[in-house]
Amino acid sequence: EDLEISINDEDIPTLNIDKTYKEMLKDNNLQPQAKEFLTQKFRNALALLRAVSKRKFTLRKIVEVIVELQQEAIKNDLSHLKPLTFQQVAQRLNIHESTVCRAIMNKYVRLPYGIVALKGFFSSHIHGQNGQSLSSNFVKRLIKELIEQEDKKHPLSDLDISQFLAREKQLNVSRRTVAKYREELKLLSSTFRKER
Repeated sequence: EDLEISINDEDIPTLNIDKTYKEMLKDNNLQPQAKEFLTQKFRNALALLRAVSKRKFTLRKIVEVIVELQQEAIKNDLSHLKPLTFQQVAQRLNIHESTVCRAIMNKYVRLPYGIVALKGFFSSHIHGQNGQSLSSNFVKRLIKELIEQEDKKHPLSDLDISQFLAREKQLNVSRRTVAKYREELKLLSSTFRKER
């Protein structure tokens, strides 16, 4: 029942600066040019080590927030996603949203049901008539379920689905948005779904 977070490169040995260079810097007989060169390279190496460490720390913190907010989607499937933006995560961690965006790009997470891009946890949202905010993935799941359960001789048009969502689920989803989501789900229009 518990979720465990582990970053794939946490088991990799940590980077260190070779002690030989540290000892060379302590040598009083070292030529001034060589000492200046080594000092500059040593500072650069330290900056790199700090950046790598901070990057790992930031990525872990971002994943912890995602896990906290998206537990249902992680345990079940992405149709249970809650609306989430880079800005919301950034505010919780007191960092810039571009840092969140850069940290998760080209990063993936292994879940009980497969591998998913981290950016997949950030979903657009639809506002219900009661002001509630729902993930677009949730709306897509509703559309897919409606189409799966429809009368195949009289399939639902995009307008029918839009009206049903407004009437039964109190969701304001335009016909064009229904069509867009249906196409993203790779579902045909009512004309092509009709059984003759």
